[in-house]
Amino acid sequence: MNHRVYQESIAHWGGYQDEFPRNRDEVLANLTKWYSEGRPLLTKDALRNVQEQLNKPLQEGDKVWTIGYDGVKVGWEGSVKLSQLSDEEEYMDGLEYYVVSAHMFYHPFCSLKRNVKYYGDTDSAYSSLSVMHLLGQRDIVTKLPPVCPSYTTEESRDVLQRSIRAWEVSETCSHLKNTLSSVLSRHPIDKIVGFSCSSISRSGCEDRDLRYGIQHALLLTVRSLLERTTGCTTEHEVSCYIQDPAYNDVDKTVFQEQGMQVVDDPQGFLEVDESSIIFSCASNVAVKEMITELARPAIIIWDKVEESQIATGDEDQDAFDSSTDPISPRVFDMISNCYDSYTFLPDLNFTEMAVYVRK
Repeated sequence: MNHRVYQESIAHWGGYQDEFPRNRDEVLANLTKWYSEGRPLLTKDALRNVQEQLNKPLQEGDKVWTIGYDGVKVGWEGSVKLSQLSDEEEYMDGLEYYVVSAHMFYHPFCSLKRNVKYYGDTDSAYSSLSVMHLLGQRDIVTKLPPVCPSYTTEESRDVLQRSIRAWEVSETCSHLKNTLSSVLSRHPIDKIVGFSCSSISRSGCEDRDLRYGIQHALLLTVRSLLERTTGCTTEHEVSCYIQDPAYNDVDKTVFQEQGMQVVDDPQGFLEVDESSIIFSCASNVAVKEMITELARPAIIIWDKVEESQIATGDEDQDAFDSSTDPISPRVFDMISNCYDSYTFLPDLNFTEMAVYVRK
């Protein structure tokens, strides 16, 4: 499967029926009120709770429970039927979808409001955490998955080594090292967490392969610089965690050889704390908002945060920025009030980035 397809589970509101949120204006008002009051959209305890439920075998009839923004439980069905897919979606080129596994999914605040405002979705209007089912593709007759082009372990090692060499001689690398060298002493740092850096083993165009490899090379540079700066020993090395559902067994082998620990969602977010360096580039999940809700990392390297890009969910439908990693008002406030901004040189291997260091 060339892209990941998810189907959301059916939600069952766990409150009293006479309190069920049916009026969209009331729902929107509540969302706005609670958000402006500073009510958390996400906590580590909530992530751990859902993680523990999903780690258990789910049978038909089981539910995964989350807590909505209103404090009421929501039960998500542990199994899903594919009847909601259209014929065109369900059967393509002799392939069919099947359910692989259940995962938690975080809905950014602007999406909660937008879903209520434009689609009348009040059933799960207060659910920033939901359950999604990852769908795979297989042959309709043999039930075997299609063979996708991919690199061997040795070829993937070569991609990473070429990426490291290209990154280390770049002006962007030199500039980043100079920037970090001037600020690393400001906070105790013992870990690096990288999100959405993508697979290097799924063969494609060379530029794309190197781009993903270079993003991992950046993490290795930061770790090396941090270890030299802080005088880490073998017994007290800086941990480096990476999280991306795109990683396969080949990726895990290659990255683990470099001392990078591949973790599954949401473990990367649970590792984030005030002694962390965070990296993310053009993520397809709401990394910025999740980090903002969970912690204040020492250093953040991610897409540049600008006031003109704030997404509140109040935008007209045509003007709504459909970014999967939006800049919420809280993200902007955190960066503006709690962090100093440093330049990240323009580089085709990244989006427009910036380095943020906690004040």
